[in-house]
Amino acid sequence: MATVHIRRCDGPGAEPRWVSYEVPLEDRMTVLGVLDYIYENVDTSLAYYQSCRMGRCAGCFVQVNGKGVLSCETTAFDGMRVGPLENYELVRDLVVDLNKPLKKRASNDRG
Repeated sequence: MATVHIRRCDGPGAEPRWVSYEVPLEDRMTVLGVLDYIYENVDTSLAYYQSCRMGRCAGCFVQVNGKGVLSCETTAFDGMRVGPLENYELVRDLVVDLNKPLKKRASNDRG
């Protein structure tokens, strides 16, 4: 069994929180496989996106320990922290609107 930490948030403006889950890691299990396991066996309220499962659509992008990765191609590991992509508008949990990147802060634009 492995412990994974998922950043959960009910939507824009809601307070984010980290939730830990126990997951049976299998050999070469992907981050997407972990999310599927959690959704199918533990918590059906978890929101995440998947489509092609082959690394082509880029819809399953998440952050693992602060690094942007495709969840369908990234091997899962014990203790990983999975959160939504930064700099995109949050929809809920790990789902972001990939069509709407957040605007840079005004102080960063003056540079």
